[in-house]
Amino acid sequence: MRSNKKFTYSLGFTRFMALNPDQTRPTPSRIIGSSGPFDFSRITGTGAFTATLNVKIDSKAVEAITVKFPATVKREAVTMAEVIKALDSTTTGVVVGTNTPTDITASVEGDRIKFAYSGSGTPSTVQMYGLFAELVGLGQGRGLKFIKTTKFKDLGVSPIQQEGSTNETVPASTALTEVQEDGYRKGSTLTIVDSADDIELQALIDGGVISEDVNGVVRYDEPNSDTEKTYFFIQAFYKRFAEGSHKSSDQVGWRMDEYRSCTGSLGESSHGTGFSDTNFTITCTPYKDENGELFNDRYRLYYTNTQYEALKVYDV
Repeated sequence: MRSNKKFTYSLGFTRFMALNPDQTRPTPSRIIGSSGPFDFSRITGTGAFTATLNVKIDSKAVEAITVKFPATVKREAVTMAEVIKALDSTTTGVVVGTNTPTDITASVEGDRIKFAYSGSGTPSTVQMYGLFAELVGLGQGRGLKFIKTTKFKDLGVSPIQQEGSTNETVPASTALTEVQEDGYRKGSTLTIVDSADDIELQALIDGGVISEDVNGVVRYDEPNSDTEKTYFFIQAFYKRFAEGSHKSSDQVGWRMDEYRSCTGSLGESSHGTGFSDTNFTITCTPYKDENGELFNDRYRLYYTNTQYEALKVYDV
């Protein structure tokens, strides 16, 4: 009798994205930035100024926006009200799809700027990145953009366990009394070997800064003692096969592991003859959502090939 068990094969695709500044998962209905006022002084000059914003909804084309601010706005202290007004499609001289994104609204939640999808349908993902997104604190100042890769050589997972304990007492006139407390999972440690020199991924995980000079030369600065760690989530996709002999393209489905709340650091590297790998160590911990509900550090989803293809992970 043939077994109907499935077997998980190699890692096929992985993607990363920063969490909101309050360490919650960004969703189309709740994309949270920082508290105002915002410092736009990285944009040099005087008078009116603009900032770029890229918006991508699911697998649709990226919408490139030029957000306009009038000369009356102090670029070193832009208020949340001024940000909201700049994205208001009823403002004079503003054109939806040119100066404001289509189907995205801005508001305030508590003391933070908030963006939300306002169009038809229910998208799974809204990405917002570019200078404007960074300056208003989306993705903890890194913007919300999937960093995708198929170049990992290995992704190792080690659970972090709180060991159980035994508490006991021995009264003078009776036998031993003891209570055994169960251990529990506290999270996991990931060790990643990346065959690519991906500075965008390194910046997200390790906290470095990417810049480009007027000649187009790209620079990467390592983090220092003042650098705050970025919290992010990870989705890792693995091929699954039925029992028997198969070609690499004969998978019957996919498994997705999502690690909900992670921080990491860059590991050792060696630059001898040949190619060099990039190593990361990542710590994943339980996740608490905006309602205070606690979730474990990882969950898994199992997709058929058709369901996986519908995700369009390479295009989102």
